[in-house]
Amino acid sequence: DPEEFAREVGRRARALALAADYPDRLEAKRARRASDEAAKPLAQYRAEELAHMKRNFYGFDPSYHVARYNFVFKVPHSWTPLHLARHRQRTRPDTAALTALSEARTPAPAAG
Repeated sequence: DPEEFAREVGRRARALALAADYPDRLEAKRARRASDEAAKPLAQYRAEELAHMKRNFYGFDPSYHVARYNFVFKVPHSWTPLHLARHRQRTRPDTAALTALSEARTPAPAAG
């Protein structure tokens, strides 16, 4: 129920804003953020992400462009990934059991 959800979010937001330890929580959050920024600045994360995106757009692997084309033009998948198509996952047969079954069905050679 979206209305109930909105009421619950409002209730929790008011409770948080009126909590006695709210200023302490904000200060702790600022301190954590400053520590994170000192360890690895956001600018470095951005630069790494842009380098990754550049490899996707201009690198030798065309899979991004194929996936984008298929998405934009609503090309259906040619196969369902195995983690979704569990009915296609087959376990490897027990070789010893198959050998025993085969030997049981094979008639013995005629003597003579």
